[in-house]
Amino acid sequence: GEMNTFAQRTMGWVQMQKKDNVKAEEAFTKSLTLEPNNSQVSAWLGTVMIAQRGEKIGPSLFHFARAGYYDGPGAVDATARKSYQDYFNKVYKQYHGSEKGVDEVIAAAKASAMPPAGFKIKSLKEIIEEEA
Repeated sequence: GEMNTFAQRTMGWVQMQKKDNVKAEEAFTKSLTLEPNNSQVSAWLGTVMIAQRGEKIGPSLFHFARAGYYDGPGAVDATARKSYQDYFNKVYKQYHGSEKGVDEVIAAAKASAMPPAGFKIKSLKEIIEEEA
């Protein structure tokens, strides 16, 4: 119920303040299964994932796209959405090496709080390695 949802969200937030990004990620992920429209939680999830670097960067971008582009019930306000959009677009371009595929990521993020099965944003490094 409402209490459990609030507890998960709060637990994630507390872990995030402690910089325990792995535990925070767990709590925020659970929180989003309980209240998928809370895109503030999506932003927090993106934050604790990107802090873990490496293979978490790609999935974190999905959550920043969700926070920035989802505008239904439970969305963050327009000012916050704009700043998440700007951040997402900047980091996506740095990570992926171009804006290619950005519209698909945004569309998927608007449609669902969690990435669809098999979802992946390739890093520029991965793209270069595949082309080599």
